[in-house]
Amino acid sequence: FDESFRRGVWAGFAVRTRRHFRASFDARTNTDRTNGAANTYTVALAAERLTPLRLGVRTRSTRYTTNLRDGWLNSVSLGLEPWGRGSVAVTSGWRTEQDTSATRLNIRWLSLDADLSLARRLFLIVSAYRETGGLEAHDLLYTGLNVRF
Repeated sequence: FDESFRRGVWAGFAVRTRRHFRASFDARTNTDRTNGAANTYTVALAAERLTPLRLGVRTRSTRYTTNLRDGWLNSVSLGLEPWGRGSVAVTSGWRTEQDTSATRLNIRWLSLDADLSLARRLFLIVSAYRETGGLEAHDLLYTGLNVRF
């Protein structure tokens, strides 16, 4: 990391089977002059390309601790890659954290992401996101057209 502000260590491992399954774990720790120490521990599991439409399921759970707050972040995603022309994924997640003043936040989100190859070098991207809880709820819609040279 940037030695003047952050110092840290990261270690992890990943295991993949020949066909469809993957698992990983990582641990990270860092410190900086402003916020002090922060630690994260993440476990991720995935089952990919399970059907002819390339159905996949992924999940992740992260525990984090800092001088200011501690919490958990979890997500699960279900996706398809139909006919090799793009992908569609639905992801849901939740984060629960508590700060030093015992204030507890429960944040939930749901997103839909899609990309589609319209032509050899032309791609359509759509992303919709809804978050509730925390300090404020919000919705986001993003669309884009990508041309590759």
